Amino acid sequence: MLSLGTDFLESKASRLSVRLLNGLALMGLAATALALLAILTSGEFIALPVNLLTITVLCLVLWLNHKHYFSLAANLFVVAVVLAVSIQVLMVGPERGAQFWFLPILLIPFFVFNQKQTRLAAGHAITCGLLFSAAMTWPAIKGIDWNIPTHVFWSVSTAIFAIGYFGRTLQNRWAYNEKKNIERERELSQRERELNQEIVGQKQELEMALKAQLEADQRLRDQLFKVEGLNALSEALSKANNELEVLEIAARHAARCCGVDQVEVALLGSNGINYECFLLDTERGLVRQGQREGFQLLASRVVSEGTGKFKKDEESSGEVEWQEHIEQGLNSAVAVPLKAGPATIGVLSAARKEIQPFEGAELGSVKQLTGLLGDAFGIQRFIAQLHGELEVTDALLLDILPPSVAKRMKEGEKLIADRVDDAAVLFCDLAGFTSYSSKAEPEQVVAMLDEFFQILEKECHKHGVEKIKTIGDCFMAASGVTMEVDDPANAMASYAVGALAKMKELQQERDAALNVRIGFAVGPLVGGVIGGERLFFDIWGDTVNTASRMESNGQEGAIACTAAAYERLKDRWQFEAMGKASVKGKGEVEMWRLLGPLKTA
Repeated sequence: MLSLGTDFLESKASRLSVRLLNGLALMGLAATALALLAILTSGEFIALPVNLLTITVLCLVLWLNHKHYFSLAANLFVVAVVLAVSIQVLMVGPERGAQFWFLPILLIPFFVFNQKQTRLAAGHAITCGLLFSAAMTWPAIKGIDWNIPTHVFWSVSTAIFAIGYFGRTLQNRWAYNEKKNIERERELSQRERELNQEIVGQKQELEMALKAQLEADQRLRDQLFKVEGLNALSEALSKANNELEVLEIAARHAARCCGVDQVEVALLGSNGINYECFLLDTERGLVRQGQREGFQLLASRVVSEGTGKFKKDEESSGEVEWQEHIEQGLNSAVAVPLKAGPATIGVLSAARKEIQPFEGAELGSVKQLTGLLGDAFGIQRFIAQLHGELEVTDALLLDILPPSVAKRMKEGEKLIADRVDDAAVLFCDLAGFTSYSSKAEPEQVVAMLDEFFQILEKECHKHGVEKIKTIGDCFMAASGVTMEVDDPANAMASYAVGALAKMKELQQERDAALNVRIGFAVGPLVGGVIGGERLFFDIWGDTVNTASRMESNGQEGAIACTAAAYERLKDRWQFEAMGKASVKGKGEVEMWRLLGPLKTA
């Protein structure tokens, strides 16, 4: 019976508390049973209802403990017993009130222990003491002789009181200590949970920080990889010789520079409308794609509106400009205007399979690549422009200077002055041109001179003779001055005969009265470039003056030369004497007419 209701309790203090309450209830039942027996034997039934009510309540306490309503059972026990004791004291009262002597002692726990449970235990002990004091004293008052000495009643009452008081107090102290331990364990458990949560939180924060650091490191490595690619591309582009090489070099580095799957370039054509499209593929190199319609639309839009971006979603799936990217499985792209200086020359498009927009450093990498290519194209186009201007300059230079002299000028030679020991100089003049130019129209005069000089220049190229200059209607040429010739005299003789033949053909075709006089001389001379703003090559010396006299003293339609020329050429060419001519500083000199090459048998 003492263990009634303790079958599932794990706490030792809880089990002891229930057992103590069960014990008190059983002792209360025993005392009430004795009182009931006294009532029945004495015939005094005035206290019978109270005793029966007490028995009922104590049985109800035991039943509540059995059903595990421990708190309700304890409170019911205290209330019922206090009521029962109070009724008995009021109805009969103890002899001399000896049981109240114990009240001051029983009140000590109320002041010593400042806990609710301890005070409740003291109340239990007081109640039990009063209960048994009244139960054992009342029969004696009524004169019932049980043959039990009075001190036995008091001893039993005191023993019951002591057991109830100290047992309940001890049980309460155990319960209090256990409660403290439980609270401490709960506090430690709560602290442990908080620490665990804090550790988990810190772990998550560390994991997130580590993940962020790893992502930052990866982005840094990717960015360094792109920067290395841009540096390699920049170095390679510096060695490109034309725009096609720029594209071929970019094809090997473009994807690495941007970290993308595909890079395309559309260059604006010469008509300023259509775009020539190129795929910059790392493996296949440069792939020409011609004029793709989709890229044409995209390039036109980007050139007019600026940078264009694409990310595959429901809104962008209907945009015509990006349909080719969608069909190729590319889910995000960016297109940037390609500029060479201030001029927009095309568009560069970078695309990848991931659905991630180009922002921040990624967009910056694409723009850096575009900037490098734009600068490279600008440099190539500037170089091409310079080459064109240089070609024009060279052509102009060749018009006024012999090729070898022009080459020396371009190579930086400042002063060009050469002494030539063996050279031949020729003058060719249009006889009667002064009279013709005064009668004919200016256009006819210029056309005649232009045709005349063109014939003479063409013959120069055939025979290794150089045009020196024109003076009015006089054409001056030389051999062996700026070009290496084995025999300048023989080369000039061949030129003179060929030029005369061409001029006679022209005279017959035009039925013109104009004729030519040709004279040449051989010997040393000095040649060089003179002039400041207008450069020209000229030759000086006695040979030049003598050749001029040969022409001016010669006959129309004939070739006159000096005796020195005759001596060098008489074995290969046919001559006839023409008399003498007066030459300033030299007096009378012999003149010979060149007829043509000697006829072999």
